[in-house]
Amino acid sequence: QCSKTCGGGVKTRLVECKQVMAQNHVVQRPASKCPSTKPPDKKPCNTKSCVLESERPHIAASNTSYVQQNPSKKKVTLKIGGQAVVFWGTQIKIKCPVKRFNRTKIQWAKDHNYISNSKKYKISKKGALRIQDVTHRDSGIYTCVAGLSTANLMLSVKPRPGEFLSSEEIERQNTNRVPEHA
Repeated sequence: QCSKTCGGGVKTRLVECKQVMAQNHVVQRPASKCPSTKPPDKKPCNTKSCVLESERPHIAASNTSYVQQNPSKKKVTLKIGGQAVVFWGTQIKIKCPVKRFNRTKIQWAKDHNYISNSKKYKISKKGALRIQDVTHRDSGIYTCVAGLSTANLMLSVKPRPGEFLSSEEIERQNTNRVPEHA
């Protein structure tokens, strides 16, 4: 058995030199009568750090821009960080890759409001957020929260080719825009 459960333990075994004689009779031999290369009697084990969870884990966010080109692609997988533009009706999955953190404790927020599991939103055991059938209302800033660490993804939803926004959706988009200064 290992001397430690984590942080670098040692497994020890007894190495003996024996000879099997006729009728499976085993005889102990002195070191001088044994091969010069003796198998190791110790080896390292459980070398992973004992720090299992970090209060401020590193989130491997990407700073990329993704724009969905193929409207027939029904599922899109994204990584937290940067921004993404997807077609209306797509199912999206946003991954939140963290190190030294229990992924089942990852939380998600949209526009600074925490999200809970529902028909619309599902948070997987690995901490990824799945959003069913995105609509224009799903545009916004998605944040994955792991302990005291956070990372964002700016999501925009665009109409599928040949589909147009209703006047209410156009009005809603116009009221959500920040006015530009000349």
